[in-house]
Amino acid sequence: MIVEARWADEKLERLPALIADALALKPAVIVTHGSAAVAALQKATSSTPVVFASAGDPVGQGFVASFRKPGANITGIAFNEEIHNKLYELVKLVLPATSRIATLANPNNPATPHYLEIAQSATKALGIELLVLNATNAAGLEPAFVKAVATGAHALVVSPIAPFISLRAQIVELQFKYRLPTFHGVREGVDAGGIASYSFPHEENYRRAAALVDQILKGRSPAAIPVEIPTKYEIAINLKSAQVLGLPVPRGVLLRADKVIE
Repeated sequence: MIVEARWADEKLERLPALIADALALKPAVIVTHGSAAVAALQKATSSTPVVFASAGDPVGQGFVASFRKPGANITGIAFNEEIHNKLYELVKLVLPATSRIATLANPNNPATPHYLEIAQSATKALGIELLVLNATNAAGLEPAFVKAVATGAHALVVSPIAPFISLRAQIVELQFKYRLPTFHGVREGVDAGGIASYSFPHEENYRRAAALVDQILKGRSPAAIPVEIPTKYEIAINLKSAQVLGLPVPRGVLLRADKVIE
């Protein structure tokens, strides 16, 4: 088996050319990650099987007809919105007195409306005001932090969408500059220095995606392979970063964490 890799480095404008290059190789199946890539692949091909390792609201975005019967050439592992809900609950656990949270949003990413819908619902249930800050690239990050601080946000939630995952180092740098705690939808954000994350283990999603690829290579149509939803999750806490910001992390949160960086 030959595996060819193509990377957009979360630069969404590169997707069409990369996909055209990949399709020219006539692959048996394409594996991808994220709603932007799935949307671009859907436009480019209706015949080559596509497996996504994570995508938000695949039915709502029209990637599949239903979870049980995808119906076309695309299937995969859906983003579990309950996990993102729990991220906001984690913010409240770490910062019980918080009344206002900011979140980064990329209006150019097709997954953004779904994440914002979850965010609005979660913060409303917690009695917290949500401030949405748009940023499409690294240049938009600092203005977002400045606005968050100026409007009294107590924390910044970083959704697991492009380009914010690859910009986690810059986001953490700004976290310390503006002393605004950041909470992430991927564990890598905490590894980079963010305060906490609530996320699914990406490696587990890719293992499940590989199992779906195996079914396709054995002749099963993606149209008949149900979309799966991850049930595993993990909490990571960067206690070292919290101490730098003078942020006390409740013992109960530390006891629940799967990973604590000290």
